[in-house]
Amino acid sequence: MTARLLSGFLERLAGALLLCVLGVGAALSQPLVVALGDSNTAGWGVGQGAAFPSQLNAMLQRRGYNARIANAGVSGDTFGGMLSRLDSSVPAGTRLVIVQGGYNDLIRGTPRDVIIARMQGILSQLRARRVPAVLCGFFFPEWDAVGRKLAAQYGARFVPGSTCYSPRHTGPDRLHMSAEGHAVVAQRLMPVVQGALGVSRAQAVKRPAAKKAAKKAAAKRPAPRS
Repeated sequence: MTARLLSGFLERLAGALLLCVLGVGAALSQPLVVALGDSNTAGWGVGQGAAFPSQLNAMLQRRGYNARIANAGVSGDTFGGMLSRLDSSVPAGTRLVIVQGGYNDLIRGTPRDVIIARMQGILSQLRARRVPAVLCGFFFPEWDAVGRKLAAQYGARFVPGSTCYSPRHTGPDRLHMSAEGHAVVAQRLMPVVQGALGVSRAQAVKRPAAKKAAKKAAAKRPAPRS
């Protein structure tokens, strides 16, 4: 009896370990996109579930993309904070990083040259790790010019601040975006992420459809005679 119980336990344990390995393998096979930013990335006031990284993730899934968006936004964060936590927030194998920030640096009175140096630090480290980056502007024209120049210098993709923030869709504080604002930003960033992932929408939709057709064809094949 004891031997049977032990055998059953070992079988269940082996099954659980197999499921765990398969789950980890599936997660690792998904291209990882990290959204690195401040409160407007974190989803302050609406929660991570309604923040643009989550909404962008849902859009990608609906269109057949096998990718995952990780929300690495921290409310109140600055470029200095993002630089200090870059390695922990952007794991090895990350396919793309969306960098959004700058507002907290400005309201804290951080000197211009310090802000630029921190932005350079983030972009240079990502380039050294061969991780493509998308740099969002600050929604201030003069800083958009700085961001565009830095992005070109470090081989990143620049998108204007008006892409990563929607002032027409804010919450009660008139500063942080509402869920609708996050949806607008996700929609604007969708083609940028699509291009960075290097897979067209037609290809992304075609792959699961082809797999489904193959399964149907296999099911219709007559069973071999004994």
